[in-house]
Amino acid sequence: VKDSPKPLVTKQDKPDVSIQSDFEYPDVYVEELDQTQEFYKEQHETSFSFVTKKNWFSYTASKDGILTKVLFFGKPNFQPSDHYGNSMHGFIREGNPDTGAKFGEWDLSRDDIVNQLSAQGINDREAGWITIRMKGKIPQIAGKTYFFVCDKITGGKPWFGAFAFAEGNTYKKGRFWLHPEHDLVFRTYVGKTADQLEKEQKGEPLFDSGSATLVPTNDVPEAPKPMIEL
Repeated sequence: VKDSPKPLVTKQDKPDVSIQSDFEYPDVYVEELDQTQEFYKEQHETSFSFVTKKNWFSYTASKDGILTKVLFFGKPNFQPSDHYGNSMHGFIREGNPDTGAKFGEWDLSRDDIVNQLSAQGINDREAGWITIRMKGKIPQIAGKTYFFVCDKITGGKPWFGAFAFAEGNTYKKGRFWLHPEHDLVFRTYVGKTADQLEKEQKGEPLFDSGSATLVPTNDVPEAPKPMIEL
């Protein structure tokens, strides 16, 4: 059963204009997993809109640095579709999805998802890990809450994606827009730039877990675990 909201009738202005980027991928020298939620409700999926209050998920950082990428667990939506677009675009906000400080940008297309899953040996009707690389230097400060916000969907369509989620508030330091106790299956990664590395005190670890790796890293995480129905 697909647990996705009903289609909206709102349409975007100039929906088919290509999106030009003013940001570049950050140059970071180390990268580490920060936040993660890896349980999901089987046979349930959800989507992003570009409309306020239906277009975000949140998490709370535990490491200082630069946000390098966000991973979701999901699959491409069906095409052709009256309700699902070919790509989505957005940015990161701090503290509030509508008014918080705005940083960087990101893009994800249906073709991106298909190609990434194919590289993992997964067909386009099965779910897998989807990587979204961040553009711009998006600060991450331990203890602050950030919002992954979608503001555009191409093709004049109201929804994008088919992403796995959990119920029961499995991730208590953030949420998905759809319900206070719903959480996407996701991972966030934090890196440090050369300037940040120079500011580190000599002899101290770059991250507290000892799991930092040189970047870029293209390792695919293990699949998340389905929730056990009680």
